[in-house]
Amino acid sequence: MGRIYDATWGRFFSAAYDSLMKSTEEAGMREIRSEALAEARGRTIDIGAGTGVNADLFPDDLAELVLAEPDEHMLKRLRPKMAESGREVEVVQAPADRLPFPDDTFDTAVFTLVLCTVPDQAAALAEAARVLRPGGKLLFVEHVRAEEPGLARWQDRLIPLTAVLPPRTPPQRVWQGVERTLWPQLAAPAPVPWWQRMAVWRGATGALSVVALALAMWVSIPGVQAPPIVVVLQATGDAAQPQGSFVASFSSDGRSLVTRPLTPVALQSDRVLELWAVPPQGTPRSLGLISANGATVVARDRLPPQVLDASRTSALAVSVEPPGGSPTGAPTGPVVFAGKLQF
Repeated sequence: MGRIYDATWGRFFSAAYDSLMKSTEEAGMREIRSEALAEARGRTIDIGAGTGVNADLFPDDLAELVLAEPDEHMLKRLRPKMAESGREVEVVQAPADRLPFPDDTFDTAVFTLVLCTVPDQAAALAEAARVLRPGGKLLFVEHVRAEEPGLARWQDRLIPLTAVLPPRTPPQRVWQGVERTLWPQLAAPAPVPWWQRMAVWRGATGALSVVALALAMWVSIPGVQAPPIVVVLQATGDAAQPQGSFVASFSSDGRSLVTRPLTPVALQSDRVLELWAVPPQGTPRSLGLISANGATVVARDRLPPQVLDASRTSALAVSVEPPGGSPTGAPTGPVVFAGKLQF
């Protein structure tokens, strides 16, 4: 995974970061950074310094400025940029949760748009607290839930997808296309397409090719696939029962279903979780056992016909059952998670 990252996303992201952020910075992010960093005092460490976008925003009278960055691609851009700036800084390669400094070293620690990329945020914050002196300042600018209700609702809807949809590594040709677009002067010339090397045939077959291509596209292009339907199942509120939340993702045609807990669910060793489709009226129908710790693909034969019909399914629920599931065909243990389907 590390080699794939180095060869693709890591290299691209560091090279394009300043360009990608330019419009955001001009739209107000630079002003937000500047306002936050003006509070820095004494010995200061910028954790996750990236390409050094913060460097010229710190007060000039700092006793010391350390820029910590773990990614070697970012460092390749950070170091020469700092050398050209003329500002006296120390650049160190270090992750946010393992800073190579003694306790109580700094007066100010800074995170800006970093914690969203840190695998263990609690460890990173604990490390910042460790290197800060008593009474030191932690300054941060981070992504948060929007204050505007409409935007916040969309964030709530989309966040569960990050737990359901697996990551995909784009093929090499995608990265090559991105590089040709961003840095055409550095890209190798694209190979000449075969049809450009067959000028004799182009005129004779051009019209026929267009007709054949149009016919093939008309026959073979599928319709636009509707997005999945995501249901968030929240804990029902009993503190004595398992806590957390689940995400269930239906395909738009209702023929497949994947569930996943957003955090592992603590469960007694002699108990299992069972998923239920709850109708507006009548008895819930079991959709099978689901994992308390990872993804579960619900077997297609367990999904009732027209499961996404609002007259047949209004909610999903999860109950705690004995090994093997409910012996009665209905929930016998407490219902610990539930969520409504919104069509």
